[in-house]
Amino acid sequence: MGKLIWLSYAVLILCLFLGMSGCTPAAAPTPPYYRRVGPWEGEMEVVTPTPVPPASTPTPAHTLTPEMVEGTKIVEVVPSVPVPPTSTPTPTHTPTPTPEPEKVATSTPTPTVPPTPTLTPTLTATPAPKAEDYVEECHAHLEQGKVLLVGHGETGEGDCREGIRLLQLAIEQATAALELEPGDAEACFCRGMSRRWLEEELNEAIQDLECAVEGLEGARQDEAQAALEELREKVAAPICVSMGLPVFAEGWTEDGQPVNPGTTFPANSTREVWAQWSLANPCGEVAVVKWYHDGELACQHDTELEDWWEWAGSGWTADEEWIELGQWCVSVTIGATLMTEGCFSIE
Repeated sequence: MGKLIWLSYAVLILCLFLGMSGCTPAAAPTPPYYRRVGPWEGEMEVVTPTPVPPASTPTPAHTLTPEMVEGTKIVEVVPSVPVPPTSTPTPTHTPTPTPEPEKVATSTPTPTVPPTPTLTPTLTATPAPKAEDYVEECHAHLEQGKVLLVGHGETGEGDCREGIRLLQLAIEQATAALELEPGDAEACFCRGMSRRWLEEELNEAIQDLECAVEGLEGARQDEAQAALEELREKVAAPICVSMGLPVFAEGWTEDGQPVNPGTTFPANSTREVWAQWSLANPCGEVAVVKWYHDGELACQHDTELEDWWEWAGSGWTADEEWIELGQWCVSVTIGATLMTEGCFSIE
C-alpha cells in the first residue's frame, strides 16, 4: 500500500515538472492488491498486474483512472476534456505586401568626347597660267602634229587623225596666250604655222605670221617669213579649173565607171568608198581634199591637178574591218576657195 502511495506522488511530481496543468494523480487502487492463499496470516500470493501498453501519442491534460479487476490491475488513460484538432487560424486581415520600390535603371553616363576641331584646309592658290606656258605647250603640239600629218600624207606611216587633233589643240593654246598678252610674237607664230599645216583659215594664218615676223628675230623670224610668203602666193594664185560634184561609189572600173554608186551604203559590209569629181581646164593647181566624219575633220591630203585630167578623186578605206557608221563628207579647196563638196552615209 505504501508503494502505491509513493508511486502516486511520483506521478504528481512528474506532471508538475512537465508543466501539465490538467494532470492529477491516479487514485490508489482498491485492495486487495495482494491475495491470501492460506488460512493463516502471512501466507499471500503476489498478483502480478497486467502491463498496460503505452499510449502512442501522449495527450496533455488527461486523467488516469485505474480500473481494478480481480487478480488484475488495468490502468486506462481516458482524456478528461476532448481536445479538438488544431486548425490553422485564418487571419482576419491579410496584410498587403508593401511593393518594393521600382528600380530605376541607371545607366553609366557616357563620357562626352569633345568634338575634334575641323581643320580648315589651307588652300594654296594655284598660280594662273602665264602666256609663256601656253606658248610652250603650243610649240610642243605643233611639232608632234606636223610630223604625224606629213608622215601620213608622204609615207602613210603617220596618224592623220592624231596629227590633226594636236594641231587643233596648238591653235587653242596659242589663242589663250594671245588673250593674256595680245600681240605676243611667239604665240602668233605658233598659231599661224598650225593653221598653215591644217590648210584652213589661211587668211587668218597670214595675219598671225605677219605678227610673228614683226616681233621675232633670227632663225624663227626667217621661218615665219618663208611661211608667210608661201601662203600669200597660194591665196593669190589664179584658179583655172572648175569641178563637178563628187560621185560616191564602192569602186571604179578601168574605163571610169562607178561600181555601186550612191549616197547611202550598208553598215558592216562597206570597206571602201571612193569619191570622184569631174575637172574642166585644170592648170596645175594644188587642191586640198578633206574628209569629215560627223562634222569633225578626219583626214586630209594635197592633190596636184594635171592639165590633162578629166577626173580627180580620193577614197576612204576603213581603219578597222568596216567603215564607221555616220555621215561622211568630202570637200576640195584651192587656196582659200572651196571648189566642191559632197556627203554620203553609212547606215
